[in-house]
Amino acid sequence: MKYALIIDNKVVQISYQSIDGYIEVSDNVFADMIKKSDSTFDYSDEFKKEHQELITEYNSKQYQRDRAKDYPSIQEQLDMQYWDKINGTNKWQQAINAVKQKYPK
Repeated sequence: MKYALIIDNKVVQISYQSIDGYIEVSDNVFADMIKKSDSTFDYSDEFKKEHQELITEYNSKQYQRDRAKDYPSIQEQLDMQYWDKINGTNKWQQAINAVKQKYPK
């Protein structure tokens, strides 16, 4: 669980322990977010404008985060490579290429 200290509808601090004065929030709430009238959270337009370059860079790397979730573990990849070498196959390359095609740059 995640808790937030909110002052004037702005998330000032996050805690992973319950503290007096903090409210429970979802995992996608972060410091500097604004609590909106519908009780959802988002960054202010001013914050987004100020950090647009970082936001753009972060969003441009989404494919990397998606790929990382779908790639086989390092242990599995090493095992695939070992057996590909022994059997003359290319299952490792096929597995990696499938993820790259699913999440293109």
